[in-house]
Amino acid sequence: MIKASKMNQLILILVFLLTSLIYAQNKNTIIGTVGKEHMVGNKLVICELGTQACMFFDLAPQLKIKVNNRYLQPQQLQVGWYVEVDTAKTDNGNYIIRNIKVDPTQTIFCFSELDEKQMKPLQSLLTTIKGIDSVKVFLQSKQVFVKYNPREVNYRQIESNLKQAGYKIE
Repeated sequence: MIKASKMNQLILILVFLLTSLIYAQNKNTIIGTVGKEHMVGNKLVICELGTQACMFFDLAPQLKIKVNNRYLQPQQLQVGWYVEVDTAKTDNGNYIIRNIKVDPTQTIFCFSELDEKQMKPLQSLLTTIKGIDSVKVFLQSKQVFVKYNPREVNYRQIESNLKQAGYKIE
């Protein structure tokens, strides 16, 4: 016969294991950029790479955002910055950001229109902009991933070049 204290320990271990399993099933890593809406109330907007979706995420209270060796508040994140966020589903069904990595040398542009005929001209345009290191087009999701040197060019300048060339950015 198992003593009450042993039974309590077994129950605690079982609860811990089940909680860990549920957390692991509801954890997700999202790769994208800070959306044009940026912050809506207490939620951060992330536009996900490979989809045409922009999603709203709650922020964990203890969340620390480090960019270039400085800690920033969520409101200080810039539109277009590349992010990798670890999320978890909360009890009420929302997703909360538990960890965030920011890389201001990369971005993703989302287009309302982008077809195969526009792919090569788009790549040519972007690779001629001083400071852009590499470009990868995601035709299915109408997105382009750009690595660049922020000392030579910034997100707004790249965006301006794209708009002047007639591309419709979301």
